[in-house]
Amino acid sequence: MSAPAFTTRAVVKDRPQPGVRVAEVTLRPRATDVVVRPLAIGICGSDVSTYRWGTDRANRMRVSLPVVMGHEIVGEVVEIGPAARTRPGVSGLAVGARIIAEPIVACGRCRTCVDGRTNLCYERRVLGLDVDGGMADLAVLPASSVLPLPVALPPTEATLLEPLATAVQAMAKVGPVAGVSCAVVGPGPLGLLLTQALVTAGATTTVLGTERSRERLRLASTLGAAETVVADAEWTRANGDRFEVVFDVGGPTALLQAVQLVRRGGRVVYASGSDVPVPIAFNSMLKHRGIDLLTSTGHQLDAWMEAFALAASGGVRLAPLIDAVVSLERVADGFAAASARSVLKCVVVP
Repeated sequence: MSAPAFTTRAVVKDRPQPGVRVAEVTLRPRATDVVVRPLAIGICGSDVSTYRWGTDRANRMRVSLPVVMGHEIVGEVVEIGPAARTRPGVSGLAVGARIIAEPIVACGRCRTCVDGRTNLCYERRVLGLDVDGGMADLAVLPASSVLPLPVALPPTEATLLEPLATAVQAMAKVGPVAGVSCAVVGPGPLGLLLTQALVTAGATTTVLGTERSRERLRLASTLGAAETVVADAEWTRANGDRFEVVFDVGGPTALLQAVQLVRRGGRVVYASGSDVPVPIAFNSMLKHRGIDLLTSTGHQLDAWMEAFALAASGGVRLAPLIDAVVSLERVADGFAAASARSVLKCVVVP
């Protein structure tokens, strides 16, 4: 038997135009769902793209309107559906337990899910995009999206564990990095988390940004980067063929830069999220230089476990990345600031 429907305040995207709004929505939990009280929800780059709608990649993303926004969710259990109690990750939970959300809602049946690669599910859906997310006073999450939170962190900081798991998943593409020269293109939240994880793993890490990201580059230095650079076209030409591994977390134009900077026989990991076409001459820029172009999306369970361990050990610091916290009432201000890049990371606290 399912829990009764209820009404709650939520941040909703319900029109194919820029903006979001706070509205009363009715949620209908199923027997396989968990009702959660969100304590903090991060505003991610994909949230900003949905907020902008007409720019970036929003018009190419699979967004089902109307939808409750938010996938970087930390909360506490309010109610567990009867069919959810036996699901992995939920069976040991009690009302009041702290949880973090796995944004990818996987089918659990396709061959990649059976292999444990739920991030590559053939029928994948994503919280806050085509399934209601958690930017609300109360949220309904599929049991498969509920993970116990084993790390004692303030909820605002814990929201960054999800992008940290994304960074760890990207690192897994290249294996051990101790002593390896790595570059991270894009000093946003994901790039700064990736930088710290690389440094902790022993990589010599350079972080590259643009003129407008000087403050973020300064933060990267305090977080352990060996070098930070405003990498314009001239610098990129002068430093071509330099790094063993280059991670692109900065968008489509950064991919071309990453390919230029990686040395012969090196590896480029594309972990950004845009469908904007990139002009790359595959023969001369990749094949003839022996470059491996790898991609990474989402995270698997072992990446979550490593993210928890990094945060618990202090190998990755989360608090320095958060420079804005807003209530549901002020969420439009938070989205506007994130869209304008006047903040690094904004977290919503209902």
